[in-house]
Amino acid sequence: MTSGALGRNWEESLSAQPRLLRVGDGRIVLTGKAMLEGARQVAERLRVRGVVRSEAVPVFVANRASDLVAVLGVWLAGAVVVPIHQNASPDRVASIVTVSGARFLIDNGLPDAGPDGGTALSVAARTPSLADRIVDRSEGVTVLAHEARVFDLLQGAALVMFNSASTVAPRGVVIAHDSFQRKLAAIDTRHGFNAACRTQVVLPITISAGLWMTLLTLLRGGSVHLRQDFSPLPTLDAIAEDGITHVALVPAMLRALVAAEILDAVRDRAARIAALGRLTDIFTGGDVISASVIRAVTALFPGAVLTNGFGRTETGTCDLTTLAGDLEAHPGAVGRPTPGVRVRIVGEDGQPVAPGTVGELQILTPFIMSGYLGAPDMTRAAFDGNWFRTGDLAFAHADGVVEVLACRTEVMARGATKVYPQEVEQAFVGHPAVQDVLATGVPDPLLGERIHLAVVLRGSARPGVDDLQRWAAPRLETVKFPDQFHFTAALPIGGTGRFDRGRLRQMITDGRLPRSDELG
Repeated sequence: MTSGALGRNWEESLSAQPRLLRVGDGRIVLTGKAMLEGARQVAERLRVRGVVRSEAVPVFVANRASDLVAVLGVWLAGAVVVPIHQNASPDRVASIVTVSGARFLIDNGLPDAGPDGGTALSVAARTPSLADRIVDRSEGVTVLAHEARVFDLLQGAALVMFNSASTVAPRGVVIAHDSFQRKLAAIDTRHGFNAACRTQVVLPITISAGLWMTLLTLLRGGSVHLRQDFSPLPTLDAIAEDGITHVALVPAMLRALVAAEILDAVRDRAARIAALGRLTDIFTGGDVISASVIRAVTALFPGAVLTNGFGRTETGTCDLTTLAGDLEAHPGAVGRPTPGVRVRIVGEDGQPVAPGTVGELQILTPFIMSGYLGAPDMTRAAFDGNWFRTGDLAFAHADGVVEVLACRTEVMARGATKVYPQEVEQAFVGHPAVQDVLATGVPDPLLGERIHLAVVLRGSARPGVDDLQRWAAPRLETVKFPDQFHFTAALPIGGTGRFDRGRLRQMITDGRLPRSDELG
């Protein structure tokens, strides 16, 4: 049984270089040789249990060295990796196991590494509904009782990535080895990873951005420094101490870095990072990012290029990225198509629209998914001919730079007015007392939906609703003003590190988030 292209290339890369992989708090450090030995052991443990080529094998991950050992081990065994975050809910785990037809689960790629290399809970403890199906659990491998199930769609597949949307059942995106490997090469033509790269990965490797940065760094012989969670000051300390050159931080993380109450401490650490002269690239994407945050981040890290981008797991990720000058000219930009990718924006009639006109963003790419696992009808519905329908509403500037306004399902319908949540957020996020905002529509019997805005304030600032409305007045049409404000200490975060509008809507509907007029 042979591994796919990614497994072979990663194996060759690790064999050729002894660079270190540092994880979390630094207590686990693996050389390329140790990683490869561990992965071969994982592959052998699967083989002796009867793994067959191209069957799906879920791997519980939490940004640890042992996770990457397990991923490579599954590929070396000729199987398909299904990453699941170790903190996923029991229902989600059970659903993914059922959809993927899995009979093996990997808890830990390094069974002898101790608590730092393993998961906190066994599969049985984490997912009680699977307990009665477990027939064996040893050496980090859990075996479930049923016959091997291999989908035709999994032939040649490297990954099944399940979406993290809170409002839909998990959808398994099947990604082929060859397709993803070619996508990594295309990304690299724009960003130039090499053996000198020291990449900090704080985004979960259960999502595309965290995974492509990890794999591309390792395939080019660089070092990966995994972190299991994000906290502004410790993250900056680690960037300095580890000599980090590349890092990806979603906009919510960037906003946390420039929060007023820690800004002096951040400046001290940013000055240290600048003096070292190592940090060259900061990647972001997946959410709205304001001009004020862009200015603040670029001022803090003048030696690093801030790149915003947009991508779908289905299209191989990183479909558009900004180039030099794009963010200065268009602060809301997600950029221009990356090599090999074409985009178009179409109206309700399915025809391309003129620059400046809002429509659905569609993507044509050779790096497209193989399909949704076990859902051929859903796969067909995702395409307009060969163009992938993102469901996101966007427009293009005259110079070709694209801005994404909202997912079609997130557009708020307040009476006869269609309102994009991002345009509401942009009107308020620049207020000096505002750290973060998140807008969502909540059902209303009179207007269809009311606009609600959750606001996180900076430090001890306490502006009133009237003050916020005066600030936004020149920036937002009156009909698009929030009907209700909610002041909160933090906004709900989804599994990708992005703000979760669906969860916010549910919190408001359930009465778990007080209205401004309910605050004492």
